[in-house]
Amino acid sequence: MESLMSGLLCGVLYGLFAGQPLTILGSTGPVLVFETILYDFCKTHDYHYLNMRLYIGLWMMAILFLMVATDLSYLVCYITRFTEENFATLISVIFIFKAFENVSALI
Repeated sequence: MESLMSGLLCGVLYGLFAGQPLTILGSTGPVLVFETILYDFCKTHDYHYLNMRLYIGLWMMAILFLMVATDLSYLVCYITRFTEENFATLISVIFIFKAFENVSALI
């Protein structure tokens, strides 16, 4: 629910200030997989999910500032179609595994 609300807020602010109100922002497959894994991790280790999410956001902010300051965007040219296909396959396998896991939990 928090991801949905933050996506709504960021999408509205982006649409208002970017001059592109028809841009659709939303959670993608890898984000959904990350959120479910993080939530399960926090539940099993008795951590507060929102606190962990805040720390992850702060670390991501620091890493992205470092990447912008050192102009590391040139590394994108090394991402090949093979890398993209492997990543997409990994996400698909995770979704299929989770589906079978949920079905087996009902039985």
